[in-house]
Amino acid sequence: MDFQIVKGKIPVIISAPHAVEHLRLGFSVKSPKPNEINTAAILKIICKKTGSWGIISTKRFIKDPNWYKKSDYRRQIEKLVKENGIRFLIDLHGGIENSKFLIQIS
Repeated sequence: MDFQIVKGKIPVIISAPHAVEHLRLGFSVKSPKPNEINTAAILKIICKKTGSWGIISTKRFIKDPNWYKKSDYRRQIEKLVKENGIRFLIDLHGGIENSKFLIQIS
């Protein structure tokens, strides 16, 4: 499996799609797009404190699940939404060293 599910109790799911190095147009296995540091840990803490659901990328070098419209990661989110009455999706991202933000929630 390319992702980890954190079971929740409330109708919210938090996604950390870039918790591992991944591939996107212009990147390769030899030079992947870097992971967003600590987003998996942050997601787990938020889920534990709030009862939210969570999904975290766990397999290095998969195609970026946010960039590509079709992926197992996105299909799993759709399944969790349908099966658990989830009403809100929070997409959690970490900033790169020179960005204007350290964490972005959108």
